[in-house]
Amino acid sequence: MLYGFVALWFVAAVFGGIADIFTQQTGLPLPIALFLAAPIGGFTLAYAVSPRVRSAVDRIPPWEITIAHVWRFVGLGFVIGAMLQVLPPQFGYPEGLGDIVAALWCIPLALAGGDLRSSAILRHSKYVSCST
Repeated sequence: MLYGFVALWFVAAVFGGIADIFTQQTGLPLPIALFLAAPIGGFTLAYAVSPRVRSAVDRIPPWEITIAHVWRFVGLGFVIGAMLQVLPPQFGYPEGLGDIVAALWCIPLALAGGDLRSSAILRHSKYVSCST
């Protein structure tokens, strides 16, 4: 069922891109907001009302969720794109560097093991994120 929803969302996004519904010169970007809000709202609703979904999500080890952020090393491409003037520097540098920092932090957090709540690294990262 989950794969069906993801496939439907993907197909709708592809057709929306082909039909140019995401290209707006003026006004609020409502189609983009809906494509962001629908999966977040749908998952939140499913988690809130379905014990089965809640149980499945709660069985995922925290380190697996954390290590999933390692893909954010793609931020290096944003920085390089800004350096080569392919991307605007106002986007490439902050987004790229932010992604790289997130990717770097996910590795020691994931290596801290299953009990991330007691990890000194996690306590430090919470302090840093709350103090900035």
